[in-house]
Amino acid sequence: MEQEVCQLKVTLRGTRPPIWRRLLVPADTTLTRLHRVLQIAMGWQNSHMHEFRTDVRRPARMQHSARIGEVLREIGSSLTYTYDLGDGWERSVVLEKRLAGGDDAERPVCLDGQRACPPEDCGGVAGYYDLLEVLQNPDDERYVEVREWTGEDFDPDVFSDDAVNRQLAGGRVRRRSSS
Repeated sequence: MEQEVCQLKVTLRGTRPPIWRRLLVPADTTLTRLHRVLQIAMGWQNSHMHEFRTDVRRPARMQHSARIGEVLREIGSSLTYTYDLGDGWERSVVLEKRLAGGDDAERPVCLDGQRACPPEDCGGVAGYYDLLEVLQNPDDERYVEVREWTGEDFDPDVFSDDAVNRQLAGGRVRRRSSS
């Protein structure tokens, strides 16, 4: 049976150059499942609360059982996905296309993206740009600490859709601990 697929562009608000991902997800994907897909696509660890809201004058929180194809009906329609309510990471999720999928359309796929996602708990957009300044200046007194925290291999300019797709295929996203 042919499955309808939504092509979404997910952009981390407030970043320049923009940090974004282009995803294909089945139209019947619930917002709960979309949250897990976004965690993988953005490289985060699912350790904070999140919410989905519509982008209208009176924002309404979305039910997690809602399906993306029902929430985003029109091309260009969007919603806001906020992750880590303390740091306030907001992503715009925009419906770019609705497509007829083949038999393999049951799984989400990352088509493209740009730039690495900021590390968790770095303090939102302002904290992320501060972190980038520190990483560009080995003479900064915080450089060693920040480099150890981000890891030697962290490069803000690098993104791999292949790596995301391997994780999406395996369905691996770490669940938030209950402690």
